[in-house]
Amino acid sequence: MPLTRAANSAIEKVRPQQQAVAAMLAEYGGSDLLSYRADQPEALVRRQAEGWDPLIDWAATELGAPIRITARVSACTSGR
Repeated sequence: MPLTRAANSAIEKVRPQQQAVAAMLAEYGGSDLLSYRADQPEALVRRQAEGWDPLIDWAATELGAPIRITARVSACTSGR
């Protein structure tokens, strides 16, 4: 029943305002842990890369949506 409710909500509520919902979801990009990473300690940097880089690569390849990675809000690296 919960999945039916979720599907009906997507059809009835999201579909008519798809652009507005997409814009709202895009705002979360500013705090997304895929994009903003630790720059230390090295062990955490490695763990984040191992866990998230495959998804970053997939988004770039399959969706044409490259995600830029940074440890700071003000500067993004262009390596990804």
